[in-house]
Amino acid sequence: MAEQIVHLYAGPSLGSYAIPKLSGAELVLHAPARRGDISSLVDTCAPACIAIADGVFHVQPAVGHAEIRDAVRAGWRIWGLCSIGAIRAIEMAHLGVSGFGEVFSEFVRNSMFRDDEVALLHLDEHPFTALSEPLIHIRRHTNELLRLKLIFDADAKILISALENVWFGARTVELYGQLLANICKYNTPLDQLDRELDPHRIKNQDLRKFLLTSPWIKTRASPVVGKSERKKEFNFLIEEFGGLPFIDEEFKCNTFMSAVAGVRKALLRHEKIESLEDVIRPHVINEIIEKRKINFNRPPENRSLTSVESALVNDVVTSILERHPSWEGLFSIPIEYRRWLSPQLSMTNPFIPQVIFLGEAAFCQSWGRLREIIIHECAHVWLAMLTEIKDFQTKDSPTSFILPSGTGNKDPRGILLAAHFATAVLSYIRGEQALGRLAGRLRERQGYLLWYLKNTLELPIGPYLSPTGTEVFIRLQRFVSEQGEAV
Repeated sequence: MAEQIVHLYAGPSLGSYAIPKLSGAELVLHAPARRGDISSLVDTCAPACIAIADGVFHVQPAVGHAEIRDAVRAGWRIWGLCSIGAIRAIEMAHLGVSGFGEVFSEFVRNSMFRDDEVALLHLDEHPFTALSEPLIHIRRHTNELLRLKLIFDADAKILISALENVWFGARTVELYGQLLANICKYNTPLDQLDRELDPHRIKNQDLRKFLLTSPWIKTRASPVVGKSERKKEFNFLIEEFGGLPFIDEEFKCNTFMSAVAGVRKALLRHEKIESLEDVIRPHVINEIIEKRKINFNRPPENRSLTSVESALVNDVVTSILERHPSWEGLFSIPIEYRRWLSPQLSMTNPFIPQVIFLGEAAFCQSWGRLREIIIHECAHVWLAMLTEIKDFQTKDSPTSFILPSGTGNKDPRGILLAAHFATAVLSYIRGEQALGRLAGRLRERQGYLLWYLKNTLELPIGPYLSPTGTEVFIRLQRFVSEQGEAV
């Protein structure tokens, strides 16, 4: 594979920027991508890297999802950034397309961010001079004027609303200047306004950073191998899993657990493992992890459940499955319930697989509340196993995020785990709603969890998410949209 070659589709995002000499890499520059360009490249060249920055939007069909998918499956590494590339990256993260830059991160952070925010009109030939200004650039400049107290917030909202209702090709610097003068009483010469906009042109900045950092050199593409030997990356496996646990009814528990067992067996290759079943039994895997100090976190002070406590947990699980029979597979794996010697409710630890610690407060709850607690912690168990296959965050991720509940010192992985438990409980509540059981406390709980989920997903974790974490984030955002329509 020609790993050091990158085929870049760019136009106005490149502008007059002089492409730097790339150390150990060859760059092939193409015009903005249009439908069929990727297919033609894949048919004529050996697998390498493709970076899609710019592409056509309206004069011809845009670069297609199918041709990008086929390129990935043929062994090409695809990056998306700046404009249509960032859009395709967010849409196709689950297929292995990688996103880069601030524009891509904006799509990750904000589910309401519209495609036309990054669109612009440009000339058809090199150097593809921009004839309009993307709304994302204008928003950032407006925010800067607000920060400097040069315009009023109410006026800025009117200005942005006016531009949102204008065709993207008509959003010119001239029009923006007129609106600033008429609405915000901010008068500036056109050439000065153009210079003021320049630091906020993040589409151009993203492409420059991409070329300077050359992330494609650090990332290997999937090898093209025979069908029976194909080693799929996680982004393909997620399709085989049928989605995420507690969210997608098509989720395949057995396929997922086989993958987890395979990863664990490979990790523990020097230990005596009689069968794959051994590595999905919590007491066995935890003994091995403790002995070898693999990501080991000492468990909290705990004991075995009493027979009464154990019977109560079993009865609660049975009542959950009576209401949600499609979840039977999610509760059929070995999970060890331990009595946490704490007045608190419950906890799990992603580095102590398949163990749920129930505190004193858990056994003082109503049946309905205890059902929520069990679902909450089981959701953590399942998503934590997903991190064993591929982690959700980069190595430099901070641990300074604060959940809407006030819980602090969270890393991006913890944020996704928190958001996922909320989706699991909301899925359960939706089932209760379908049966006409949504009233009183449960309705209030639904409102709180939806608020909690939305605010959790608004935390700025996008830049620290791995491709896998990004895919989980996108699926959780889609759940919010689906839930909003149903509530």
